[in-house]
Amino acid sequence: WMERFCQAIEDEGLKFHFNCMSRVDTICNNPKLIARMAKVGCSLISIGIESGIPEVLERMHKKINIAQIKTAVSIMNKLSISHNWYMIIGSADEFDKPRYLQENIRFFSSLPLGYVLISILTPFPGTEVFKRLVAEDRILHYNWEDYDAMHCVYKPLYMSSKELESYLPKAYMKVYLSK
Repeated sequence: WMERFCQAIEDEGLKFHFNCMSRVDTICNNPKLIARMAKVGCSLISIGIESGIPEVLERMHKKINIAQIKTAVSIMNKLSISHNWYMIIGSADEFDKPRYLQENIRFFSSLPLGYVLISILTPFPGTEVFKRLVAEDRILHYNWEDYDAMHCVYKPLYMSSKELESYLPKAYMKVYLSK
């Protein structure tokens, strides 16, 4: 449908800007479409990578791999579209360990990304991770003000919630100061 949308903009000679969200695999599989979107007025695409740990990507059902992430970054950096990338600290499983959090941060800081939005995994009601954490009695509380992607509201397996939270400013510093 995006091809038809771009065609309609061209046919009508419309001049406006729009933003959208996309996926890494969509960008990799459709670089010409992404370029066309830039031509007709797309000024921002937001893309969720979430993690640089292959096993975490698999658990999150992202259906992408590290090579695709690097390809998508390369494609986006060649276009005149601004791009936001999303990173998640924590995974609510055995990868909530300092070495994996540090590996994830290193991966993101190694990429030539534009704007990176980093958040802490937040198990929102209705999600698979929320249901699993409730079943495992690992939800810390139901103070909804803290379900803001900046607080760890679950019990990580191998560290405290406060220790996991401490990786958020570390990630921002490493990702942005490595450029």
